Amino acid sequence: MTTHVDGGHGKNIANFEVLISYCASCGGSYNPNRPELAINAMKTLLGTSQSSVSKVISAKNGNNMAINARQILFAPVRQLSMRIVYALEASGASQQTVDDAQGINRKMQNRRSTPKPEAGTGKRSISTAQLSYSNVIDHLMQLVAIVTSEPLYNPNEDDLKVEALNEYIHKMKATTTFVVESHTAYTTARHERDRILYGEKTGLVDIAMDVKKYIRSVFGNLSTEYKDIIKIKFTRRH
Repeated sequence: MTTHVDGGHGKNIANFEVLISYCASCGGSYNPNRPELAINAMKTLLGTSQSSVSKVISAKNGNNMAINARQILFAPVRQLSMRIVYALEASGASQQTVDDAQGINRKMQNRRSTPKPEAGTGKRSISTAQLSYSNVIDHLMQLVAIVTSEPLYNPNEDDLKVEALNEYIHKMKATTTFVVESHTAYTTARHERDRILYGEKTGLVDIAMDVKKYIRSVFGNLSTEYKDIIKIKFTRRH
């Protein structure tokens, strides 16, 4: 039996393997004229289906790992943003430069430069969160650009140095790209699995339904053979 289970897909595959076994037990009486319904063709489809589900599971796991890695990498960014601003303030930079950096930091911290309008005032609240991963990278790049152009910004802390900040940004971009690529791989694997299992006429479920019709045509709807295979359930994807 298949060892890879993915919800209803795994159940369909497991039942298809049972169906093949019943067909084989019919011996020479099972002799369809459609090549797709032949025992060997069904076994090939079974193997392809099992492989497609395994690929989806693997791709989903890869995407989850990429998402987790990004979350871990981005976790310190708010605290880092505040430390950069504090280091800039301590460097003796002009108040205008510090104000620019603080404005960017407020976006990073999900803070407002003005209070949120009270309920019932009729004023529309405009969010300044902008905390999608791409925006976080953009905000940090802007902040690093400010301290890079400030001659007085020269902290002794290694992780606050411009070189380290640029390396961190590089890792953030690479990790985000990997999430996108792994999600694309996961989506592609799902589409391929669905084509193999649920494709019209050639998919596992449609083949199984046609096998049942063939068994019924050969042995009749009151036969033991048909009563055995009619109990094997397959679910179409809606």
